[in-house]
Amino acid sequence: MKANKNRDLAVRILEEVGGEKNIANYTHCATRLRLVLNEEDDGMVQSVKSLPGVIDVVRKGGQFQIVIGNTVDKVYNEFSELTGGIEKQDNSGDTEKGNIFSRIIATMSAVFAPFVYVLAAAGTIQGALIILSQIWPNIADTGTYQVFDVISWSPFTFLPIFIAITASKHFKTNTYTAVFANAALVAPGFSELAQRAGAGEGI
Repeated sequence: MKANKNRDLAVRILEEVGGEKNIANYTHCATRLRLVLNEEDDGMVQSVKSLPGVIDVVRKGGQFQIVIGNTVDKVYNEFSELTGGIEKQDNSGDTEKGNIFSRIIATMSAVFAPFVYVLAAAGTIQGALIILSQIWPNIADTGTYQVFDVISWSPFTFLPIFIAITASKHFKTNTYTAVFANAALVAPGFSELAQRAGAGEGI
């Protein structure tokens, strides 16, 4: 049922923004479907804002940002299927909406937003451990503390893998190839090589 609602919302949004021909680029962040439109007006803002499932519409930085909430990724997937499954790219390079700054912001949002909650959760665990260690100094010597400490650092240790997954989806490349390329950065052997190189050894 939810999938149908997401599909219906994607269809209605596509209709209200003038169809695929009016879309130069699109992506999403944690809560917003971000469109770069060739043409937009106030009437379009009001019509999209009135759709069931849309919280708000913001026009900012050359983007038509549709605030949907935590189901935005599902709506985005439906939207992507409706438009051929490939993010449209504006190659003109000379318009305000297609300038390099807007593209960089959109790319960073698409790459980092999907796993920001994971980093927030890891940070929360680290904060809890710090508070507990202040109340109970000896807790740092317990196995429970050490296990949760490792868990809390794991997303940051393997951050290149997270980036490889989201970036490969954004740039439409093979996810396994991207993970393979970035896995070397977190491989124990690579860290050892970096330490040896730092000590002056030729590698």
